[in-house]
Amino acid sequence: LQSLSGDITAYDLLDVGGTKNLTINTSGAVSLSTINNANILAVTGSTITLNGDVTTVGAQTYNSPVLLGNDVALTTTNNLVWFKSTVGNSAAKALSISSGTGGATFANTVGATTALGAISLTTTGTTTFSNTVGAASLSSGTGTTAINGGSITTSGAQTYNGAVTLGADTTLTASSITTGSTIAAGANSLTLITDGLALGGNVNGGAGTLTIKPKSAATTIGLGSGGNASGATLQLDDAELGYINVASNYFAAIVIGNATNGTGTIKYDTSADQHFHSTLTLQSLSGAITAYQALDVSSSKNLTINTGGAVSLSTINTANVLAVTGTGITLNGSVTTNGTQTYTGAVTLGADVVLTTSAASTSGDITFSSTVEGAASPSYSLTATTAATAHTIFNGTVGNTNPLKSLSVSAGLTTLNTNTVKTIGSQNYSGAVTLGAASGTTTLTTT
Repeated sequence: LQSLSGDITAYDLLDVGGTKNLTINTSGAVSLSTINNANILAVTGSTITLNGDVTTVGAQTYNSPVLLGNDVALTTTNNLVWFKSTVGNSAAKALSISSGTGGATFANTVGATTALGAISLTTTGTTTFSNTVGAASLSSGTGTTAINGGSITTSGAQTYNGAVTLGADTTLTASSITTGSTIAAGANSLTLITDGLALGGNVNGGAGTLTIKPKSAATTIGLGSGGNASGATLQLDDAELGYINVASNYFAAIVIGNATNGTGTIKYDTSADQHFHSTLTLQSLSGAITAYQALDVSSSKNLTINTGGAVSLSTINTANVLAVTGTGITLNGSVTTNGTQTYTGAVTLGADVVLTTSAASTSGDITFSSTVEGAASPSYSLTATTAATAHTIFNGTVGNTNPLKSLSVSAGLTTLNTNTVKTIGSQNYSGAVTLGAASGTTTLTTT
């Protein structure tokens, strides 16, 4: 069927027999009802409106912008369904594709103005998204899904039943995201914005950043299979933490949480030791962040914990630079880093704590921006051990309300930008001490 510029409309079933090809070609608009039986289908027009299901033996090629007039199912026998231009609709319509081994290719935007309804693919072939996608939900086939267009956004779930590859920095936004196999990001960054995440295989990265953030502000995050983490809305168990922390193909950085509007808690509680190979950031706008187990990253990678809420930490055995920010910071274990340790917020000791850095000069400084307090009962000791040329810097009172059991600054230099240091037992300063309080006398008290 062809015309130079006239519209071509099929109001009823169009059937040419399973061994014959069907070509529709015009520069005008094309509107199709059901196509039940054809070999190869090729459609060209200013726009192509699909109002019914299309079944072919061979490939289906839509060379022009496609509009869904109804929920549509496209079926081939092991051949490709190819949209060479955009796919859209004026009201959310579902798109179902079943192509056997043939796969599907979307060369342009899908649901850019008005999101499609559910997109469902049943294929063992490759599905390629070359531009952005908007839909109510997405379910892929068991073949590879190649996401090359930057973002897929759904109001409902996204399910990837086969392997996923990324050809660009990618953001997936959905109520829940489920993968049944691996994700290969290459050097690209991957952002997952969701309230539910279930990973079924390794998330392999490179020079990019993996970001996992809740879609809803109040969503809680649990990291690990321990009991304290298992009740969270968005949880990664021990196995899934291993999937995002692949020893040979890890991301340059991993960021978990939402510093812009996140209010839910983040709880880290693993049943098996985890050692992150990437730079790691845990963040929230105001939710409490609690690590119940040792939280370690590679000695060359930085660890950042940042929230407007409270922070509670267990042991940190290895990291490069550590930066902790919270309204209150409770240290329940010792911390060892190569580089600096910075605590921005009032610190309370929940155990006897040893803070150790190894880098020289300012690269090995330990800095407290605010007060340091012992627990009300019992009190605990603080030991800071640095290189001889590094500093331990106190910018707030120490033990003013609840005196420390003891204080020891070993090997390095001490800067006291405060008027008050109180301990029950001894205070030991191995290196030179600099008094930097803005005014008045600095008083060191042991009781």
